[in-house]
Amino acid sequence: MPAVLLDHIVDSSVLPIHLRLLHLAQSLGIPIAPTLYIPPESLFASFLVQKNIAALLEERANNKSDPAAIRLAEAKMTHLFQNEPLSASLTKMIHEAYHQNLQRSFVRLLPARNTRETLLQLYENITGDNNLLESIQFLASELFEQMLIGNRPATTSLLAHASGLYIQTQLPATSSGAVFSKHPKEPEKNVFAISARLGVRSDNLPETHLDWYDVHKSTLKEIAVRVGKKTNYYTRSADSLEKKAVATKQQEQRILSKEQTTLLATLAGKVSRKAFIPLTMEWELQKKTLQITAITELSTPHVVKKSNTQTLTTVVAPDDASWEQIDLVWKSQPENSAFLIRELADHRHLPPKTNIRIPQVTSLHELEAIRQSLLENQIQHQNWPIWPEITSAGTLHLLKEYTSLNFFSGILLDVPRLLQSLFVTPTWSEKEHAILFAIIESHVPTHIHRGLILEEMPSNTALHIRNSVYTHVHVPSHLAQSMQVLVSDLEVQRWNTLP
Repeated sequence: MPAVLLDHIVDSSVLPIHLRLLHLAQSLGIPIAPTLYIPPESLFASFLVQKNIAALLEERANNKSDPAAIRLAEAKMTHLFQNEPLSASLTKMIHEAYHQNLQRSFVRLLPARNTRETLLQLYENITGDNNLLESIQFLASELFEQMLIGNRPATTSLLAHASGLYIQTQLPATSSGAVFSKHPKEPEKNVFAISARLGVRSDNLPETHLDWYDVHKSTLKEIAVRVGKKTNYYTRSADSLEKKAVATKQQEQRILSKEQTTLLATLAGKVSRKAFIPLTMEWELQKKTLQITAITELSTPHVVKKSNTQTLTTVVAPDDASWEQIDLVWKSQPENSAFLIRELADHRHLPPKTNIRIPQVTSLHELEAIRQSLLENQIQHQNWPIWPEITSAGTLHLLKEYTSLNFFSGILLDVPRLLQSLFVTPTWSEKEHAILFAIIESHVPTHIHRGLILEEMPSNTALHIRNSVYTHVHVPSHLAQSMQVLVSDLEVQRWNTLP
């Protein structure tokens, strides 16, 4: 696949997971920052077939038990790649896109997989053809080295571990921020939360400088605002940010108008309803030009309603009662899940067939990273059945598109978090629980093993689920549609009763 502009892509399945939401938003008519995606094949494929590289790869494969020889072969390949120019066709495509589609403005480079935290530097505020091509070469070299490390031991294709990159326009923005389809600190609120700062994003800007706006989901009207105290802001300059002072009379003025907060909430609502997940949408504004720069799934805190009644915790799963759970630290580095599972197994001396639960899986990216980690490290799930615990309704909705689900022994559903990840407040009645599970029950094959985590549930509902619901499921589209219709109906009923 050659480099391609996001707005020229017809089939979003060719995109990395976190770029698909941007593509979806663009298909809904939402203004997305112009973006050029360069897949790993365009960066690495022609280099990997060179004879000297093939010989080094073979040398590395033949020295699996010698870490020093492996690192030496990888260092040689990395050095050769650093001196390898980009192909003429890719260089031409980048040059044309920069001048014709990317507004010949500031741009940033990002890895197409979620590896930004592991980069040696950030690639932002880049201007000019030469600077752009040089920055791409530097980033590609980092990604090449990560690809080699991810391919240890060399049991699968190198490109299966490779990340592409994308180039995205950056506005010389006068303001920027994010829209959250659920309040990041109080997810039970029925609002869109919007943050705004003067200028562009900088890690050096304290949170007290941010404005926060709450927009009601039903009326799309602003219902609360907290204006930050702004003394400084940042603007873009070549390869860096420039710090500036805020005029005294502007320090306590709001950044966005009510019309602008309504517009941002409307755009976020469009995407979140279509994608069926809570999300964060980052934006930049230059005078009247608005661009959305990133859309990611939103992880919100688990809010449990306080009650004097005793908490009911039930585990419904296959008949084997032997269960272990890996530490939640896996979420920070899902690509290391295999290491954590192996460490758990060695520490606890786990016998074969012990069920291992991976808690709080909230995205397909995490699920795929877990699977790749297990494959790369040759951990056979026949020895320890691996059960990811799905806590996001959006992920449940997307499982029908996930072709590798059979790799796992089954899935678990964390019901409270699933309900909280829907577009309703988490105060569902027992009747509403029963309706939802009746829908699931009617569409899931009854011959599949059960696997379900139940917490904080009314006893009658828990009994109903324990007896009836089967959850190792390739979710069919009609199930997802039925759930979405149910959620929409409940939203309407709640909104109609609000004062």
